[in-house]
Amino acid sequence: MSEQIHIQETAPDKRKELVKGLRERGIDSKEVREALDVWTIEQEKKVEAAGRTPEARIGFEIERAKLYAEGGFIDEALNTLDDALYLTQEEGVGLLERKIRQEIAIIEGME
Repeated sequence: MSEQIHIQETAPDKRKELVKGLRERGIDSKEVREALDVWTIEQEKKVEAAGRTPEARIGFEIERAKLYAEGGFIDEALNTLDDALYLTQEEGVGLLERKIRQEIAIIEGME
């Protein structure tokens, strides 16, 4: 029987458990994928509550990239940040480009 990822009520605990699941079981684990889906839905609700602004959408992508990186999935993290860079260009919010490039440099340093 597979071990379930137990998601706590507080956001830091959810994140911590998800990172642990990514590291221990990988991104293709059914339990990890389900936990990642729950986390994503919660984050998307926050984006919606913020009016689905480009800043909120890009902030979500940055957080998702950090999650992947902390879980050991550097390629996924960098791909997510590349998508966020494209979004800054599409939405005309170039001020966020610098933040994304800083995150890319940090994550590339993790390799």
